[in-house]
Amino acid sequence: MKNYRIPQLADKYTNFDMIRTYTTLPPLANPRLCLLQAVLDEGGTELQKSELFALATALVQLAMDTHDEISAQYEDQRLEKDMRSTQLKVLAGDYFSARFYYLLAKQGEIALIAKLSGAVSEVNQLKMDLYFNSQEQVMTVEDYITTVVEIKSRLFLQFSDLLTGLTANLWPEIIRTISKLEIITGEYERMNQLDSFQDSLIYWHLLEQMDSSDKQAILAQVNESKLMQWIEQYQIKLWLEQLLEETCNQVERLCTELGAVKIVSHLQFLTEKLCSKTNGIQVAVQ
Repeated sequence: MKNYRIPQLADKYTNFDMIRTYTTLPPLANPRLCLLQAVLDEGGTELQKSELFALATALVQLAMDTHDEISAQYEDQRLEKDMRSTQLKVLAGDYFSARFYYLLAKQGEIALIAKLSGAVSEVNQLKMDLYFNSQEQVMTVEDYITTVVEIKSRLFLQFSDLLTGLTANLWPEIIRTISKLEIITGEYERMNQLDSFQDSLIYWHLLEQMDSSDKQAILAQVNESKLMQWIEQYQIKLWLEQLLEETCNQVERLCTELGAVKIVSHLQFLTEKLCSKTNGIQVAVQ
């Protein structure tokens, strides 16, 4: 982890007074970025290039995540601060995208620009599919997890051909597994947040488990009290704990298959760090 400097390098492109004053940015995808740099380093990519590739990926991922925060809810708000926040998110996302192109073009990495740009297009298609399937209520929990994992993983999968050996073979599963872990641990952090409830894994699990009367209620307006009742009634915390344990077992199996390669220590550290967000639930990965 000592060579991981992407947050510091990205700060040059994200740390502006206007942004700090009038809006907020989503966090960097640090678990995925750290693993990306680690596998590039291990695959023989020189440090300067692995940092460049990870930084460019950080910026394009941040651009997409920033634009995702521009919700339709802002359209109905008339407060000047809300409109300014929305405008800044649009501009910030566009700026991050421009910097990603500039950084790679400056170093002649045109092929990688094409790869990442193609991945952005694929991610946008996945997001459209997710939106339309959710509107039509034709999605299962497994569908939701699979699609969101692909959305989080797609940029990072573009580096597979730079890797070698067993790490190259396992990289798709590694990045998808850590993405799944991010999704599950993220549910603990936003469990009580009504504004993001209908975009959550918990929402789709409840739809599958509920009786008809509760299902009608969840499709209508939900208040905090009702949400807390359902979380208790349908044992959501126990279900998340089981999902978390299953995913950590996947990580443990990957670590065993990878053997003594350096990425194993990164994978173990990141898994334990993500699990530390889950309100006291500890899952050790050996």
